[in-house]
Amino acid sequence: MRYHHIINPKTGKSAKGVRSVTVIAPDGITTEGLTKSVFVKGPKEGMRLIESLKGVDAIIIDDAGHMLYSPGLRDAVRDKPASATPNIGTPH
Repeated sequence: MRYHHIINPKTGKSAKGVRSVTVIAPDGITTEGLTKSVFVKGPKEGMRLIESLKGVDAIIIDDAGHMLYSPGLRDAVRDKPASATPNIGTPH
């Protein structure tokens, strides 16, 4: 069992159901709060929260490794050839 620092206030235990959350929003304070909220809510309810907010997008990776994209990112990542995505961490 893996544990992490994001605690579900209802259970007092580590949040479950999500491996990773990336939020894109206008500022860091918003992304920080939303990332933690999505972890606690879980992938489905967390994505509903993201979809309800204007100007906010997210990628959620659930416990099974499935990636969920908010509507603003789905078309951006769908059917892109590998060469169209940048090599993160590789000097250009």
